[in-house]
Amino acid sequence: MNKTNIFLAVCASSALLSLWSCGSETQKSAETPVAEEFVEDSVSHVGTYVGTFPCADCDGKVTELTLNDDTTYDLTSRYEGKKDAPVHENGTYEVQGDSMVICVTPSSGYKTYYRIVEEGVALTDSTGKLNTAELAPFYVLKKK
Repeated sequence: MNKTNIFLAVCASSALLSLWSCGSETQKSAETPVAEEFVEDSVSHVGTYVGTFPCADCDGKVTELTLNDDTTYDLTSRYEGKKDAPVHENGTYEVQGDSMVICVTPSSGYKTYYRIVEEGVALTDSTGKLNTAELAPFYVLKKK
């Protein structure tokens, strides 16, 4: 395995662990690769995004993220195949440049990073780096 693949695997594992440890949810989503291009229109980020992130111990983490035009967000996620109640979270977000969305949970200060891509928003690491590994398409929430 080359250094790039190892690095990406570590980044992906780290992102999953962060989401899991904070009660966030993850699972399957898209079949198309993540686009590398940013969306140019800064208002285009407002809307509702849905998808299913990968999950190590369930069938997936069904996730719905709504970015409101007043810089607040609502996030609902639930683990498929588990009897746990859905997790609801809200807070504020900030857009850096035309491509990075940083959601902040007020109660904990926890930050989640997304990058605006052609298909919707893609979960990234804190530097905005997109996952390019095999499961990368499953970390994109598509705009409704």
